[in-house]
Amino acid sequence: MPIAAILAMITIISSIHLLYALYYKITFKTEKGRIQQEPRSWSSLTKKALVVAAVVLMYAYCVGQIEQGNLEVFNPHEILNVGMSANVTVVKRAYKKLSLKHHPDKGGDAATFQQIAKAYKALSDPESIRNYEKYGHPDGPQTATLSFAAPDWLLNPTGATAGILILMYIGMFVGIIAYAWRYFNSADVEAKVKADSQSVAQMDMQHLAMGINQNSTSMDILWWVATTPENVMIAKNRIEDIEKAKKQRKEDGGLDMSAGGWADEGPGDGETREAAQQRKIKEERERKMVQAMAGKNVGSLSTEKIEGVDEGVIGIEWVRTVLEELGAWPPKIPCLTKGSASYVGALPNGPDGKPIDLLASPPIRRNMIMMIARLNSMRLNTHPVLQQAAQKGLIDGAYFQESLKFRMKVSLLFEACLRVATASKNIVLARTIVETVAMYKMGVKGAKDPASIAWFKKSIMAQYGGPSGLPSIKLHTATIETEDEDEVACNDVCTLKIDMERTHAKIFTEKKIELCQKQGLNAQEQLSKYREMWWVLVSVKDKKLKKVSQQSKQSPGGKSAAVKKLLEDHEESKSKSLVLAWPIVVQQIDKERMTVNIKFRAPAAAGEYTFTLDIKSQEFLDCDLVKDIVVNVVDESTIEKTEVNYGLEDEENKSKSVVVDDVDSDSDSDDDDSNAAKTKDDGDVVVVSSPKSADLRQRKGKGKAS
Repeated sequence: MPIAAILAMITIISSIHLLYALYYKITFKTEKGRIQQEPRSWSSLTKKALVVAAVVLMYAYCVGQIEQGNLEVFNPHEILNVGMSANVTVVKRAYKKLSLKHHPDKGGDAATFQQIAKAYKALSDPESIRNYEKYGHPDGPQTATLSFAAPDWLLNPTGATAGILILMYIGMFVGIIAYAWRYFNSADVEAKVKADSQSVAQMDMQHLAMGINQNSTSMDILWWVATTPENVMIAKNRIEDIEKAKKQRKEDGGLDMSAGGWADEGPGDGETREAAQQRKIKEERERKMVQAMAGKNVGSLSTEKIEGVDEGVIGIEWVRTVLEELGAWPPKIPCLTKGSASYVGALPNGPDGKPIDLLASPPIRRNMIMMIARLNSMRLNTHPVLQQAAQKGLIDGAYFQESLKFRMKVSLLFEACLRVATASKNIVLARTIVETVAMYKMGVKGAKDPASIAWFKKSIMAQYGGPSGLPSIKLHTATIETEDEDEVACNDVCTLKIDMERTHAKIFTEKKIELCQKQGLNAQEQLSKYREMWWVLVSVKDKKLKKVSQQSKQSPGGKSAAVKKLLEDHEESKSKSLVLAWPIVVQQIDKERMTVNIKFRAPAAAGEYTFTLDIKSQEFLDCDLVKDIVVNVVDESTIEKTEVNYGLEDEENKSKSVVVDDVDSDSDSDDDDSNAAKTKDDGDVVVVSSPKSADLRQRKGKGKAS
């Protein structure tokens, strides 16, 4: 009986959870910008349904056995109190005697009388006699049915059974409440961890906003990213964990770190259970992300080898030594170097009276080693010592995992840097950030470094069969106009229309397919993983500032190229402001032609403006494209709209939306459109001018619109 009660509770809880999981799976919709709990997979739901079905069958079996045990055995001879050999006369006499005693009209019990009548029938009626002899009952075969309804002993318990079931009921409801609280709390914690892992902390944003500016170099940006409060705290905790692991290894001669970390499973000192739960979820999520980035089962890598404890194991200190041999360590950071444009000023003195050396701080030093190691990955990855250590299994696996996690964090912080640039409308900083991303992803010393560019081109040509494989963008048309209008007016929602071509699409596709065939890989599956990202940076400059800018660039003779570049960037940052930074993500490797429509607000003041279009890659080197678009923005107060019915639906709402149409276009220009702005191509400059007369807009005082 207790077993049946337990199975009943398990059935109820499991069924409710299964129904909720099915409902969530069916109704789940991904919402952009919102952190959501992912639904269970169909295979997981199927397994859970099978478990529920098994528990239900076990419960039904137990109930059936109990009900079967409660069935009374029908014995007519015992009921009538006659012998087994009694004839019909004896049976009839016994029946009459008992009937007079137990008949309901004589004050007897109706149930007892019914049993007496049934016993008499079983021993006197020929058919009933046959049924009794054959099936043990005068009415013929009796079939036992299993019912899923709660049995009587469960609904109307008595004695010890009642006490046991009351305790069961209380435990069931407490268990359901505890399970529901833990389940939803776990979902909230996991969602919070997911949100934290995909976002940048407020303190980190403030750190970047205070540090980077238009004078920042790529090395400066890498420095500010490596020294964010969260990155420093992560490095500090990692160093402490490593020291604890080293100490424990020396004490007991071994430590199982196959889980990818050294933290205990339970809460640590001063750590709440919820914090421990968040930590474990975050560690598991990071392990899976690292595994995906590495393209292999990182969990199977040996993290038991520790540099400095196990003989011959190489890790971060070996990396620092190689960087010193290459002349890359210690790094030269302009914002910490007196006399550079991005110099942040002298640092305070330490306890010894000497200026503080930030690179001497273990957490910062550790982060910067990983940062500089990425920029010198070509030399490090091909180093003979590393290759020999890999063959012998003498690599500190924990450092490998840590470096990949660091790269993931750096990617998020690069996006945060770009948000700082867009908020400050600084085009020079935005360009530097995109170049830094390319430099970091490629693992080279600089996006504009001649040696790095030469290596990149040599590698691409070797892989894709010559100069035709070099990635590049061909711009067919680029215009700025207000939809369905003949000119751009102040505060218009105008559209930047770009028609461009990836000239490397065909050769990339052919070579990738050829490589997959050689390696025996599924070409379609591999090509579906392809990603290529370009940034469209749009800045604007008032043409009235052109002469001032040109005069300022005429610096006296003898100025170095670096000083001239600095002056140019300074003047550009004053005369130009960033309008927008728009990402274009290419997910189809064979896509050649792309049309992109980007909406933004026109300047608030009338005048002639030069919009500079920068298309920059964060995947490749030396393939950026720059185009100027000159637009005459007219005063909104001097024009009025005519009421013309185009037959278009909700154009006003349409003009307010931002649309990116990443589809192939068969047209290289829009000269055939009578309502489009007139254009003329002057080489590097596309001029968009207002017409002298307009069909849709007309200057006030020049006549009424018809």
